[in-house]
Amino acid sequence: MTYYKIKQLPKAIYDSLEIYEYLSQFYVSTPKKFLNEFHGKLKKLSFSPEIYKKWPDNPIYRMFNVRRYLVFYKVDHDTKTIFIHRILNGMRDFMADIELMEKQEFYNHKI
Repeated sequence: MTYYKIKQLPKAIYDSLEIYEYLSQFYVSTPKKFLNEFHGKLKKLSFSPEIYKKWPDNPIYRMFNVRRYLVFYKVDHDTKTIFIHRILNGMRDFMADIELMEKQEFYNHKI
């Protein structure tokens, strides 16, 4: 079985910190539950990078949910790396964030 590395891009790290801070306002256990679920899905992803569905609006990205949040990622089979691009609240209009993500990727040409 091939193992893929997981790399959270800076914007995804920022997203996760923002989510943690927001969830901390409610109950002490809420952000921990979110992180546990997120890390559990990342573990599955590292062994089966295509386990989650392609995003219909742009199939170069795949996505999965952690509670109400959508995690967008891409798989690089050459380097055996999964790049987590964004973690966005699925309850809001996030298309502007996705368009910005795609523009930044176009200009960076890295991933």
